[in-house]
Amino acid sequence: MGEMGEVFRVMKEMNKQARGRRFDRAVSSRVIVEKWAEQRGFELKVLNDGYHWQIKTPSGVFNWWPSTGKLQRPGQSAGGRYNTSAMMRTVELWQVEKGEAHD
Repeated sequence: MGEMGEVFRVMKEMNKQARGRRFDRAVSSRVIVEKWAEQRGFELKVLNDGYHWQIKTPSGVFNWWPSTGKLQRPGQSAGGRYNTSAMMRTVELWQVEKGEAHD
């Protein structure tokens, strides 16, 4: 394997490990997210063995993939890299922007 091939192999392995760490952190914080969602009247569904989470809110459904950190807001394409706390903040801010904030 050439030098560039080796670089790409190492990068691929590093990305795989990072996805695994993000997924593990999200799974370990599931109880926190469930409580957060319940307190705000949101419905949380954890799908595909934890690789896809849906948060149903008054302003729409958010889709979050913990292993990649991608978050899809209602009516938008998925993007960004959100850890658990950033995902929760973003969902809350979206509610404020849409006038659906929890008291």
